[in-house]
Amino acid sequence: MLGYRDRTILEVLYSTGIRKAELLALTVDNVNLEDELLRINHGKGARDRMTPLSTIACRFLSSYIQDIRPRLAGVNGTPYATTTDRLFLSTRARPLARTTLDTLIAKYAKAARIKKRVTCHVWRHSCATHLLQNKANLRHVQEILGHRSLVTTERYLRVTITELKEAHRQYHPRESNLRGQRGRSIQEGTFHGAGNGQRGSQ
Repeated sequence: MLGYRDRTILEVLYSTGIRKAELLALTVDNVNLEDELLRINHGKGARDRMTPLSTIACRFLSSYIQDIRPRLAGVNGTPYATTTDRLFLSTRARPLARTTLDTLIAKYAKAARIKKRVTCHVWRHSCATHLLQNKANLRHVQEILGHRSLVTTERYLRVTITELKEAHRQYHPRESNLRGQRGRSIQEGTFHGAGNGQRGSQ
């Protein structure tokens, strides 16, 4: 049951790039499965927005809302029965806490053998970067993430540009030729230096 809740949370994070506080504040009514949209109320800067949900995220949300959440909410006799409308609940039928969210994200990152520290912001970063890598319009990504300024979104673009430059250096024929020339120059320099050293020792 908790595993399914957690997977739903991860799918929503990756699908929408939502912030931690925004995810914890979600209510059931914020989810529009028919139109595959998520409403985020009072996001950063007290701004409301609508963001698309992936088909996979919708599938998990549908099952979670219909089956898992009612059990967590105490409909089936949980002693901590509650009437909260928050989307994601704890085992005590209470709104999910920030520390619980941090812990579960770290747990699954460790299970996946990811060595770097993974947080909600890493999921947000991944969502933005992968959208841009797949040719998403920068303005669209800005709206999805809820950035007030396009300059903030452009930070993610700089990451993809760095990756493009690396790919260019690695795969472009001109760069490959230069690498070969640089390699030969280093070898020749090493050889000549070694030869000079030998003559000096004689």
